[in-house]
Amino acid sequence: MALIHVGGMGVMALATLLTLAVRGKLGLRSTLVAQAETKTIALGDVRRVIRRVIALILGLEAIVAVLLTLRFRFGYDDVWGSAIWNGVFHAGSAFNNAGFALRSDSLVSFVSDPWIVLPICAAVILGGLGFPVLRRLAAAGAPRTVGHCIPD
Repeated sequence: MALIHVGGMGVMALATLLTLAVRGKLGLRSTLVAQAETKTIALGDVRRVIRRVIALILGLEAIVAVLLTLRFRFGYDDVWGSAIWNGVFHAGSAFNNAGFALRSDSLVSFVSDPWIVLPICAAVILGGLGFPVLRRLAAAGAPRTVGHCIPD
């Protein structure tokens, strides 16, 4: 599971995060690499963007994990421990586009269950788009202030 997340976040983004955690600061080289990896504009934005990337990944995966956990628990009578593990694992695998499943038939036995299929599909799509695209989509959908509507 940890290796799925390393691949999903990107090795350079993870290395930058570890550098921040260990040293508390970034050198110019690490900052430039993180800037390129996260597609940020200003050097000062790197820490903030890395934190946002992590928060976005964990937030979206948590939503999918909760939906899947509830479905495994109440739709398939899994015990809570099994339902949580199935929900968390499949959410992480889907969001990071790993393609792993815990069942021998993958998730084929759930093909007619929209409460399993739709969250998995949403996680695959959102994870495949990546942080820079999701950030642009969020910015494009944000309401504009009156000042932006006035022509120059």
